[in-house]
Amino acid sequence: MENVVRYSDFGAVGDGVANDFAAIKAAHDYANEKGLPVEGTAGKTYRLGDNGSESVIIKTDTLWVGCAFILDDSEITHDMPARVTPLFKLEPDKDPVALDGITSLKIGATNIGVKVGFPALVHVVNENQRRYIRNGLNSDKGDAQREILLVDADGNIDPSTPVSWDYDEITKCTAIPIDDAPVDINGGHFIRWANQAPNEYYYYQRGIKIRRSNVTIRNFDHKMIKEGPTRSPYAGFISADTMNNLKLENCVLRAHKHYYRQDPGGKNLLGSYEIQFHACNNVTLKNCYQPNMYEDDDVTILFKGEMGSNYCRNFLVDGCHLSSFDSHKASGNITILNSEIEHINCIGCGHVHIENTIIQMGPKPEIMTLRGDYGCIWRGTAYIKDVTLSSPREEQDFAIMSGYGSWDNWDFGYETCMPHTITLCDVRTSGGRPLYIFGRYIEKYGDVSQPTLADGTKNLNPYQPVKKVIVESNKYNVPIIVNDTPLFKDVEIIEK
Repeated sequence: MENVVRYSDFGAVGDGVANDFAAIKAAHDYANEKGLPVEGTAGKTYRLGDNGSESVIIKTDTLWVGCAFILDDSEITHDMPARVTPLFKLEPDKDPVALDGITSLKIGATNIGVKVGFPALVHVVNENQRRYIRNGLNSDKGDAQREILLVDADGNIDPSTPVSWDYDEITKCTAIPIDDAPVDINGGHFIRWANQAPNEYYYYQRGIKIRRSNVTIRNFDHKMIKEGPTRSPYAGFISADTMNNLKLENCVLRAHKHYYRQDPGGKNLLGSYEIQFHACNNVTLKNCYQPNMYEDDDVTILFKGEMGSNYCRNFLVDGCHLSSFDSHKASGNITILNSEIEHINCIGCGHVHIENTIIQMGPKPEIMTLRGDYGCIWRGTAYIKDVTLSSPREEQDFAIMSGYGSWDNWDFGYETCMPHTITLCDVRTSGGRPLYIFGRYIEKYGDVSQPTLADGTKNLNPYQPVKKVIVESNKYNVPIIVNDTPLFKDVEIIEK
């Protein structure tokens, strides 16, 4: 064979009818063994139907330019192995290693206390401490305290992933090697025939699962068709878990149609994701575009929810057009540049940097939402520069930050707070309307920072507002308004 592996060499038909899964898997198995790149044939359409419990393992560069793939979920039911088996997996070259001898870890630590022997992502867990105890319709008992740390062979912690919690004990500690050779996947037009399952939380995972570090995926397009009256949600066409350095570039990301389930507490949206990340570090979205952001009026938001993440650190979004950037539990360090986004939704710690970005205001009129079901928490700072807030609603108030839902007397497993410092530089609002520090729903609760509420009830959720708002420049003369409530009475506004 040549120094490239082709699907046709292993019997792939590419007529959009035959199930080419076995042939494509065999081609990549051979390429992985020989260390060779893989190419699909431009103009071919490869249909991938029931893959059972097997995945195509990718460990070498792959060229899909000009190729189409039909991901046929139409007959995959919730009890079939294929529902939770990715069609493609990018697997690491080395297995994770359990680390012994680490009994505690404190905020500010510069070394984990043991030599790892290789560069790694260290996943540290304390099962006996609960955090992110969710409130509301989907309330739960929270997660074990955890995070990922980027370390070198000697166990030194990279400053970009500082320890964010004190660990009085560590019940599990795992090192994931990150010295995988880079893999580049280029191209591919993916057409998904949607599942026809009931409106229940049976997440489908028939996409591309990434556990390998140093991966670039570019120039792909994924589209869902044949959506029926019911459908179970998707966990992400692209799904990455516990890896370092992922770049999605020049990709078309479509949000999914909304399906609902009627629960005792009300109508429950079945969250469905196009891309999803868990415990990843250094994730870049570059020039990614969502073509189904608006209704035909080019104003009303059509779909959102294309992205979700938990326990990820160091996100960069650059040159993207998306309805939402949604980073859930334990985000760490977020930078959004040169983009157009309707909704920025995060909870976590570190810095938030939003610059040269247009925020098309939907029903949540703020630059950034701190999720109310997790206590509206961001432990760190925010820097907002050259941001335009655009809304067709003339009566709408704008805010720097807010939390959907309302403040509630709930123990989230941590002290809740806004960023301690927010820096503004030339923020622009539609019609020059004022910019409040925080969404005004919280005003009716008075000062919720105290250990006891006004009615004498113990406060399970003492909330600490921003301490300082620095206005570096305000060339658009937007009024910056501190909420008229006891909670914000000590906020300092510094105009330079």
